[in-house]
Amino acid sequence: MSINLMSTMLFTTLLLAGPVRALAAGNTTSHEREDWKVARLIDPDATAETVALWEALHHSSRKAVLFGHQNANCEGLGWRGDHGRSDVKTVTGDWPAVFGFGFQVEPDRMADLRERMLAAHAAGAVIELNWHPNNPVTGGRYDDVQNDSLRAVLPGGEAHAILVLWLDRMADLILSLEDDHGRPIPLILRPWHEHNGGWFWWGSRAGSADEYIQLWRFTVRYLRDERKVHQLIYAISPNTPLTSEDAYVRQRFPGMDWVDVIGFDHYVNDTRQMDLLLAEMQIVEALARRHGKLAAGTEIGWRNGLSRYGGNDFWAGRILPLLKGDDAPRIAWLLTWRNGNEDHYWVPTDETSKDAADDFRAFCKHPRVWLAKDWRRFRTAAAGEQAESSNARDAATSGPTR
Repeated sequence: MSINLMSTMLFTTLLLAGPVRALAAGNTTSHEREDWKVARLIDPDATAETVALWEALHHSSRKAVLFGHQNANCEGLGWRGDHGRSDVKTVTGDWPAVFGFGFQVEPDRMADLRERMLAAHAAGAVIELNWHPNNPVTGGRYDDVQNDSLRAVLPGGEAHAILVLWLDRMADLILSLEDDHGRPIPLILRPWHEHNGGWFWWGSRAGSADEYIQLWRFTVRYLRDERKVHQLIYAISPNTPLTSEDAYVRQRFPGMDWVDVIGFDHYVNDTRQMDLLLAEMQIVEALARRHGKLAAGTEIGWRNGLSRYGGNDFWAGRILPLLKGDDAPRIAWLLTWRNGNEDHYWVPTDETSKDAADDFRAFCKHPRVWLAKDWRRFRTAAAGEQAESSNARDAATSGPTR
C-alpha cells in the first residue's frame, strides 16, 4: 500500500471522459460464456486446478465480489503470529474469501508463510501473493528509490543474480503448495505492483517504462518457462487515478499476452472520490471484458487506514453502493490492506468501533459480497453441476446396455 495522488482536476476529467477503447491487442483465444469471453491463461500449461480457479472466478464475478484481506491470518488488532485467527473471522464469523500474503525471501520466514498459505487454502479461500522486496542494489527497503535499481535487476545488470535467487525461492515455495491429495494449489501472483507510481524501486522514478516491462516479462518467463511453475494467475495492479482504458495500457503495461488479471490499487481520502472509484472499476471491467481477462480491486480502502476515516460507515455505507445493482461493475474481488495496529488498520473490530464493526458486518452479509463460506458453496455447487453435465453427456453418447 502506498500514497495515491488525487486531484479535483483528475476526478472531474475521469467522470466526464468516460472509458476509451484500449489500443492494446492481447490473447483473445476464448470461448463465449453469456456476454463475457474467457481468455486462456497466459500459461498454456497451467494446471487443471488453476484453470478451474480461473473459470470459477469469471463465473462468480457475475454474481458477487469476493472480499479479501492482506495478512488475514498473520496479524490483527492486538495480536500477531497467532494461528487459526483473523480479525475478519472474529467480526463476521467467517474467513475472508481471499487471503493476501506478502512473499518473504528469507528462508527462516518462508516456512511460516507456507503454513499460513496452506491454512488459507484449507479454509476454502483464494490465495493472493504480493511482494515488497528490498532494494537489491542498496539493501534498503522497497521504498528506497534509486535511479538505476530497476535496470540493475535486468539480465546483464549488477543485481540480476539477486533477482534470480529471489524468484527461485518464490518458485520453491509455490511448487511446495499441495493439497491433501498431492494436487498443486493455484494462486494469484501480483508482483511489481503500483508500478506507475514513484515510491517503489521498480516504479516510475527508478527506471523507464521499457525496463519495467522487461522486468515483468522476465518474471513471468522465469517462473513459467524456466522453473515450470504452472499454478499461477498473474495480476497487474497500477496505482490510480486511471482516466480511461487507453490510459491504463499506456502506464508501463507489459501487454495482454503477459497478464491474466486487470487490477488496480486505490486508496481514497475523500468521500467525494467514491464516484471516482466507481468510474475506475468500470474502466478495468470494460478493459478486462474486452480481452477475456478478470477485473479486480487489488487494493482498496481508505488512505492510511480507517483510523483516519472519521466515520463508521465506510464498508456498507460507502463501498457497498458501488457493488449493488444489475449494472454494477463485475469485479472478481476487492482486497483491503492489513490490520497492523490501532493506527493502521482497514477492517474494523468491535474494540475499535462497534458502529464501524456493525457496518462491516452489514457489508459482508450483503448477497453481492462473499466470504469464504459463500465461495466454498459456489465452488461445490459448480463442481456438482459439472459432474451432472458430464454424466448426462456420457449417458447420451453411450450405447444400449446388454
